[in-house]
Amino acid sequence: MNNTILISKNEIGDIKIAFLENYKLYNFEIENENNKFKKGNIIKGFITKAEASLDAFFIDYGATKDGFLSFKEISKDYLEVFKMYDGVEAVKKKNTSALCKSFIIQIEKEEAENKGATLTTYLHIAGFFIVLAPYSSELKGISKKILKNTRFELKKVLNNTKLLKNVGIILRTFGYGKDTNEFRSEIFLLLSQLKLIKTLYNNEFVTDLIYECNNIIIRIIRDYIKFDVTEVIVDNVYLFNSIYKYLSITKSKILSKITLHNNRKNLFEEYNLLNQIEILFNREIFLTSGGSITIDTSEALTFIDVNSSKSNKCDDVTETALQTNLEAVVEIFKQLKIRDLSGLIIVDFIDVDEENFSLLEYKLKELINTDKAKIQIEKISKFGLLEISREKIKTTEDDPENIMCFKCQGNGKLQNINLICLNLLDSITQEINKDNIKQINIELSPKLANYLINVKRNEIQGIEKKNNKKIIIIINE
Repeated sequence: MNNTILISKNEIGDIKIAFLENYKLYNFEIENENNKFKKGNIIKGFITKAEASLDAFFIDYGATKDGFLSFKEISKDYLEVFKMYDGVEAVKKKNTSALCKSFIIQIEKEEAENKGATLTTYLHIAGFFIVLAPYSSELKGISKKILKNTRFELKKVLNNTKLLKNVGIILRTFGYGKDTNEFRSEIFLLLSQLKLIKTLYNNEFVTDLIYECNNIIIRIIRDYIKFDVTEVIVDNVYLFNSIYKYLSITKSKILSKITLHNNRKNLFEEYNLLNQIEILFNREIFLTSGGSITIDTSEALTFIDVNSSKSNKCDDVTETALQTNLEAVVEIFKQLKIRDLSGLIIVDFIDVDEENFSLLEYKLKELINTDKAKIQIEKISKFGLLEISREKIKTTEDDPENIMCFKCQGNGKLQNINLICLNLLDSITQEINKDNIKQINIELSPKLANYLINVKRNEIQGIEKKNNKKIIIIINE
């Protein structure tokens, strides 16, 4: 099987990542430099308020809203290391002289529109094979996705791993099969990062961000560039050098698989991905068998309907329904990850005999292990309905899911406005490079035009300045 990753960075700093399996797109991500993930970042925060009724502190860490730190999220190991028992107890008793005490904390849940981020002192520093857990000395865990028959062997590895006092460890799924030397080198790397984090925390000039957990380079390498990858193609020199440098420290065995794309043609165009990406976010997704699934999202839940449509691969009606359902399950889990669908999700399968539900449930359990999000599924009901609960991974701004159409108010859908503008800016960059083009006029709806002018103004000016050509936006009322 050929597993290829394409990483493209445009002139305005937006990074697109496409994942191909046998040259067919199966996943797609966008990283917007203006909308970085904050979840997992380690920060320095100061207590601004102690709320006894909530058993919590409110923490100023440089964001627009104070973060929320529950007393339960203050580790005993943390208090021991930083000798903070007296200070914390004083704050709990509303001794105002103890306010502004600083904490080294991690963002557990992103800031929302109406409330601040949820914080914790139970830090987690993720590597490729393991997760280091400072201030959680009793924690020695193994990923739930690792099968039971291999857990005993891995427990022995964990028990023989020597760490610093007050530091715990979790073995990631990707750590299975790695030898002791690989674990030791990664532990050394993560402990070095922990030392740097403590040094920055003690620096009086550092007032907020200490460690950016979800830096795009680290995240791409940690979560996506596995040893089974066939090829990684990057079209930006800076990004290529950054990935290559980091890989040389952590995954030197796959350095030969990283290549720089030098062709003037757009990387995604060369692999015919632009149309495939657009299809990914359609309301109706067609299956290779002739069947289809439709995805409808509301505030309360997401409803996915499986239809046999023109599916006729099998002679028997029951077998056709089963095969369409099995094919739909694979596509549904692909869509859950791409669109980052979360909350309650209901799937309505084509009616089949109840004994065939077990085959679907077995396939579902297989696919759950391929998703980084926390997922819970119920058994398929006698009516063919499946309930799924899924955690949200991306921030709202980075969500590629569609938004309600401002013309038809829900009868149709538009792609997320940020995704539309990113694709539009890519097209502008391609066209403006042509020698015979002196000026580009773009006619847009009021909503798109306003977003482009107000939110993407710097990007447009950057393209104009680099090419010494004008871009005119015309509002179509």
